[in-house]
Amino acid sequence: MKTLFYLLIFAIVVFINLYSPSLRNYEEDISENLKYLKKQQWFLDYMNQGNYYNFIVQNKRVRKTIANFKTRKLQRKSYLIKCQNKLHKVLLSETRN
Repeated sequence: MKTLFYLLIFAIVVFINLYSPSLRNYEEDISENLKYLKKQQWFLDYMNQGNYYNFIVQNKRVRKTIANFKTRKLQRKSYLIKCQNKLHKVLLSETRN
C-alpha cells in the first residue's frame, strides 16, 4: 500500500514538472522579447506612459503575454502587428480591473 502511495506521489510530481506551464520560468523569454520590443516606437510609447510601464514591469498577465511572443518571429512585420494588438488588448483589460 505504501509503495502504491509513493508511486502515485511520484507520478503527480513528474506530471506537474512536465506539463504545468504555470511553473515555467518566463523571465528568459521576457528579457529576450523585451530587447527586441524596446527597438519599436509603439512599445517605447507604452513604456513612457507611467501606468502602462508599471503593468509591463509588474503585472503577471502582461508579462506572460510578452513571454509568449515567439522571439524568432518578432522580425516579421505581420507578426509584430499581431503582438502589438495582443499586448494592447491585455494592457487595456488590466487597466480596467
